[in-house]
Amino acid sequence: MTLVRGTDRRTRKPPIHFVLREFILTKVASSNITLPALDDVRAAAARIRGSVHRTPLLASRSISERIGVEVRLKCENLQRAGSFKIRGATNALLQLTPEQRKRGVVAFSSGNHAQGVALAAQTLGIPATIVMPENSVQMKVEATRAYGATVVTAGVTAATRIMTRRASVRTVETSTATARIAKLTRSSKRRRELLAAFLFAVAGWRRHCRVASAGQAPV
Repeated sequence: MTLVRGTDRRTRKPPIHFVLREFILTKVASSNITLPALDDVRAAAARIRGSVHRTPLLASRSISERIGVEVRLKCENLQRAGSFKIRGATNALLQLTPEQRKRGVVAFSSGNHAQGVALAAQTLGIPATIVMPENSVQMKVEATRAYGATVVTAGVTAATRIMTRRASVRTVETSTATARIAKLTRSSKRRRELLAAFLFAVAGWRRHCRVASAGQAPV
């Protein structure tokens, strides 16, 4: 939600115009991925220290003998939420601004990343919505909910979950925007009229979101 103020010549008061922002997912490809430098890795390690377990690094004699070199296993199965995914999730969420944290986060995953984001968000007090396919392992779905996240599964498959994520992001955005605008409209009839027009537009967006989550082409 972006508030744009202009000048009203009749009232000489700055009217409020509402512009809905479209969320577009950037396609991840080798051309737009920047590999982290060693300093980035060290900064991330320092950032998440205290939020994740320092799991053991254990030698495996049988694997080492089979391939002829020493092999050590990083036991991330002992990590919080059961996998290494909480490391990246915690590192990302710790870098959000207070305003971004207030708006919440949306992610999609079939299990481990879902739990990592949900637990990291719960630890930091950030609302989280996780989009998971309907055929996800039920134990992982329940674990994600137990970490305090809102889980969306209805009508979601591996093919449609990106579209459902976009719908979820729009819902989070419009809910936050509605709360802000309600605060601005307590004492002005003109602003209340603008709010009514805005809510009418939000209703249209929500219909669009429901169509998108069902995997249909929007009208």
